[in-house]
Amino acid sequence: RVRDAWAAMVEAFGEFRPLAVACFEAIAQAERSDDLRATLAGSYAQARRSVAETLAAHGIGDEADRAVIATFMIAVCDGLMIQWLLDPDAVPAGDRVFDAASSAFAS
Repeated sequence: RVRDAWAAMVEAFGEFRPLAVACFEAIAQAERSDDLRATLAGSYAQARRSVAETLAAHGIGDEADRAVIATFMIAVCDGLMIQWLLDPDAVPAGDRVFDAASSAFAS
């Protein structure tokens, strides 16, 4: 199920391009605005909670581990999104990302 979620997420990047661009532009401005930084931090906190809840629904990890896993997954997603914005053809499909990462982390 997590593999399918990664596949769907990367496939959906095109739908969210304007939002992604706006978000990354806002992140660049957050250094100069405490209010914007707080708003963005709150958005990330909510995203971490949402991902952790999804992990819990699938019986993945304990509460502390889910928070860490959610943070990691969002970081990878953001990184893939940045790379996709710059060169969409260079970003592998989400299921490929999941399979390769699973293999690497299992070692």
